[in-house]
Amino acid sequence: MLVSKERGRLAEAVSIVDMDAQELRAMPITDMECPNCGFNEAYWWESQAREDEESGTLFFKCKRCGHVWREKM
Repeated sequence: MLVSKERGRLAEAVSIVDMDAQELRAMPITDMECPNCGFNEAYWWESQAREDEESGTLFFKCKRCGHVWREKM
């Protein structure tokens, strides 16, 4: 617990979590060259648009610069 100097009473500690960073840590990483900066590691995820019959799309996000790009499967 933290003591508030202004009012002299106990205040609850609050944890602030960066949700974007937390989500990225849970994502898989692959060796993929970023077309923006040339770094060789990227987070990746798969998404399928519209119908089940269409092939999915792989999305990548560079670990260094944050650039996002995609590749059709």
